[in-house]
Amino acid sequence: LPWGKLICSKKDPMSSLKLSKDMLNERILLPLNFCIIYFVWGMTYIWMKTATVDLHPFVINFWQNFIAATALLAFNFNKSFFTFFKTHFFTIISQSFFMLILGVSFITISVQKLPASFAAVIISSVPIWVALFNAISERSIPLRNLIGLILGVVGIAFLVQIELAQYESSLYLVILLIAALSWSYGLYRMPRLPIVNQPYLSSAAQMFIAALAYLLISLFSFPTSSLISHNASTITSLFCLAILGSTIAFSSLNWLLKHSSPVKVSTYAYINPLVSILMAWLLLGEEFKSEQIPYIILILFSVFIIVSDNKPRSSK
Repeated sequence: LPWGKLICSKKDPMSSLKLSKDMLNERILLPLNFCIIYFVWGMTYIWMKTATVDLHPFVINFWQNFIAATALLAFNFNKSFFTFFKTHFFTIISQSFFMLILGVSFITISVQKLPASFAAVIISSVPIWVALFNAISERSIPLRNLIGLILGVVGIAFLVQIELAQYESSLYLVILLIAALSWSYGLYRMPRLPIVNQPYLSSAAQMFIAALAYLLISLFSFPTSSLISHNASTITSLFCLAILGSTIAFSSLNWLLKHSSPVKVSTYAYINPLVSILMAWLLLGEEFKSEQIPYIILILFSVFIIVSDNKPRSSK
């Protein structure tokens, strides 16, 4: 290979080592980590749907957050974790509430009655709502984002109308929309919080808070025996949600944010629902409704418009 001599060069070993590492990142690690966040987060809705057959959503969320937090600390343990937790206690609680408690639990509840593919499309609208929160905060909105917002809201409205006519699950649709808004608000406020500087400690702390909340709710609401499943597919789904969805995919996201542009990383928002739609059709036998296709495309296009707006923002 033409770059083989450069790597083996004795004239500048440090430069050769750096070149070799860069090539490893570009040729292997970069596409690998993109595949992880594309496929794994697309499969999340399938695993949720499978697990809710045997366990209550709150129990699922308890195990997911507890296992993921334990895994994160096991691989990234820092003696300053307890100081970090104490210093940012209220910030961690509020962020955990918006994203992991209200956001994730409502998604898990909604997929009990709604198709996993439909839930994935609605949650893919998160960049639309984040752009809306930014517009409200800054009291202005770029024309590009305004067009994306309008197209996205129109697409969501028509999708919801189709779903209401077929399933009559208005309560679960409202729950799903609340989940999207809550998760979006958590994403919107995250860059403004001090905990953003230590993402692994922050995530582990938020997951432990969420796990404790879900455990207390579950213990007061259900018999202890209902906290454990003996169903192999349910257990597999739980570990996939915790290890693949919360631990590995999150680590891939953090790695990509250091080695790629935020615009490219954010493309997971409109790749995930495509993966979910395909896998829900293949694995769960969910009906693929042709009348939804134009509105799904409209939502994904609106998300693309918003996340591809990579003009630099002036720092304050």
